[in-house]
Amino acid sequence: MMHIDFNAASLVVVLAAGHFVNTFATWLMHYLQHRRLFGVVFQRIHLRAHHDAKLKRSNPLLYRWWAFVGHLQWLAMIGVLAGIYFSLLVPWAAAAVLSEGLVMGAFTYYFHHQYDRPGSWLDRFAWFRRARRLHGIHHGRFESFGRSRNYAIGGPLTGFLADRVLGTFQGAGRGGDARCGACRRGRSAAGTPRVPAVRQVRGETRA
Repeated sequence: MMHIDFNAASLVVVLAAGHFVNTFATWLMHYLQHRRLFGVVFQRIHLRAHHDAKLKRSNPLLYRWWAFVGHLQWLAMIGVLAGIYFSLLVPWAAAAVLSEGLVMGAFTYYFHHQYDRPGSWLDRFAWFRRARRLHGIHHGRFESFGRSRNYAIGGPLTGFLADRVLGTFQGAGRGGDARCGACRRGRSAAGTPRVPAVRQVRGETRA
């Protein structure tokens, strides 16, 4: 366990470092939900809970159930991450890093919901409009769900830094969708029809 004395300077350093650690940890948690590992079907849960526009339209109740399961999957991953923090750091530092991650996660969750709102009050900010286009690309890659791009949700600080560093970033051209909701309504960022979700899970996304 790493020992760190508690004082104001240490707290600032821990929170700053924790922000970057949480940025990459969030990327990894999202990335894993697009993969099939060790027999745990992270992929299918995330696909049904968050990317399956056809299910959302045809069976809203079932979609809400999958969304609930999807939230449980995120909470389980956060629990594992918390265990790692408390095993590596002194309690106050682990709590600080985890708290920063939870606050960042709450803002990220809010930003994501605002992406789908035309005329959002956040539209006045250039970083938000750009983040929405980039996240729209992530949702628009439904036909290659297991090889998606832009796993970071975006934000005013680190934004898509993790994607840039880890090689999963894809920029938004002028013709990209303005809202990820536009992607979820049945067309990809390139404007091509989507492939059915079942085909995705059974086909190329199994890699």
